[in-house]
Amino acid sequence: LWTKRYDAVLQSVFDVQTDIAEKVANALDVTLLESEQKSISQKPTDNLQAYDFYLRAYNYEKGSMSEKNHRIAEQLYLKAIELDPENEELHMMTARRLAQEKRSEESLEVIRKLMLRLPDSPRPYLWMDSIHQQAGNCEQAEKNYRKAILVDPTRTDIYTKLCLMLYEREEYK
Repeated sequence: LWTKRYDAVLQSVFDVQTDIAEKVANALDVTLLESEQKSISQKPTDNLQAYDFYLRAYNYEKGSMSEKNHRIAEQLYLKAIELDPENEELHMMTARRLAQEKRSEESLEVIRKLMLRLPDSPRPYLWMDSIHQQAGNCEQAEKNYRKAILVDPTRTDIYTKLCLMLYEREEYK
């Protein structure tokens, strides 16, 4: 496996990553679950420059807990979004970064923009409810969970989160 040479065009870097991951799993005689197979075959973005900004942002974010590095990460995530505005993951990472800095309104604004672009995805609603729940706005969080269920009624994790929130709300009143 490690002796194989990859002379691939840079555009197909994600295909090479998928190929390597599959070969490693085969060499280890590991059977990947369907969700794992889907995960390794998913491209984070079709735009390599956006992906570069994403990777650099991620490294700044995880490399140091300094405010300066977090600000740099935020700017790099935003540049990545400019290059690939339909990318759900880039929006989510940016929103998470802002929420961690207690900048809920800015985080919610990033998510609202994503909702306009991808109205059929439950993820923005889940992020919004998480932010509302952290801020103690459980009524709004509940509305967002219910919207996420309407968008994708097959996601059992959404029902679980909603039930846990409702249980905690009644339990701790």
